[in-house]
Amino acid sequence: MDLKLPLVVSPLGGRLVQAWVPAFWPRLSGVGPSLSTLRDELALAVMERFEKEPAAHVAAYQLPPHLALRHVKVDTEARDREKNRRVVLQGRMAVLLEKWPRDEFWVVTPTRMPEARFALGHPDALPQALARRLGAWCLEHDLDNLDQAWATGHERLELLEVDAYAPTILP
Repeated sequence: MDLKLPLVVSPLGGRLVQAWVPAFWPRLSGVGPSLSTLRDELALAVMERFEKEPAAHVAAYQLPPHLALRHVKVDTEARDREKNRRVVLQGRMAVLLEKWPRDEFWVVTPTRMPEARFALGHPDALPQALARRLGAWCLEHDLDNLDQAWATGHERLELLEVDAYAPTILP
């Protein structure tokens, strides 16, 4: 079975490159001097994971026809009056926008925080919706910042093609 998954690639400086598949949690990622080696390692990890999945989860490995990577500037402040907390968020967040033709909404996945995925009615509302979601996320999880999640600015979207055996439908 041919699988095509989004792959985010980010040069780290020097010869190092980081690549990860943002669609999964925990995410599949790697760092190394060779993008082709990273692709092979990630493809192998996807194959192993895919073969162990229940047949009902196979649809999650499909690539939506509308897919884009956007870098969104976030400058917001979230407040929790009950706990008297204030969180200031400023930075650029790389997000993956996905849409299926019959859906009326887009799925937005912050590439470095796939667990913060949310739905969006129209991509034009992305900056405001992302700021609200990240502010709420920080308050829910008692985070003071998102320093590890901000984009480096050089991230790009590629496809990871994997040839894997489909999981069995037999018990």
